Amino acid sequence: MKKITIMMLFFVAAIGFSQEQVKMLGTDNPVSFEQQRTEVNSTTVTPTNATPVRDIAVLGNNNPTYLAACTEENPNDGTFENGFNCSSASAFMTANDITVAADENFTLTNITASIFANGGITNVDVNYYDDAAGLPGALIGSQASATIDNQAVIGNNFGFDVNEIELSVTPFDFMGQAGTATTYWIELSVTDGGATGSVFWVVTSSTMEANPSAQFDAGWTIPDPLMDGVYIWEGDCNPIGGGGGACQEENPNDGTFENGFNCSSASAFMT
Repeated sequence: MKKITIMMLFFVAAIGFSQEQVKMLGTDNPVSFEQQRTEVNSTTVTPTNATPVRDIAVLGNNNPTYLAACTEENPNDGTFENGFNCSSASAFMTANDITVAADENFTLTNITASIFANGGITNVDVNYYDDAAGLPGALIGSQASATIDNQAVIGNNFGFDVNEIELSVTPFDFMGQAGTATTYWIELSVTDGGATGSVFWVVTSSTMEANPSAQFDAGWTIPDPLMDGVYIWEGDCNPIGGGGGACQEENPNDGTFENGFNCSSASAFMT
């Protein structure tokens, strides 16, 4: 596993041969779930003495609604000190872990990552893995061509632009466990404007949370225990529930909240 210097990088670019790292230094930033509660229409209050109504649609938007938004972030320290190869044109792969809190499930909807590449980013495929003793294990899901919502050059190093990319993914559920946190891994397979082998996921050694970045080179390893990738995972946290029966029945919520039937203990209505 060769670590490459700035001169080697320029040489690699010249001959079109991909390397596993941009440079061997590194920085790892903390990953932390921040559970946020967003209150909707909280300023409109139903009078306590109002006549009970049969349908919530009669009231309109006058009851508070809460959404549990979760974010896990390993922030960019702005030094762009190294990167691990994540090019779709290379045999190398890079993955970073995601931690699902105990007693919760996490639904991923958005990804932000910092990528060394020239010519912009044209495509990102996303692969999800379970954990195998601190390394990516079995592939549990994937999405080809995630939606690139935004990309911007936020710096450069080693002759490469640093592209901050913002992605929307098809919601993917990472299932949690009762009483203990659960680790999964996310790999990005990234194509630059020239479809070259020189595309690298920025890593940092500033801080570390959970596992360092993993890299595939004929097998998954931790190339540098001081390095963690720069990323943001965004989505929703939900309690895993309880009861734990072998069967369940669900009529899922479509998110429109179009109506409701009165079930108040203070009303003559029942639902």
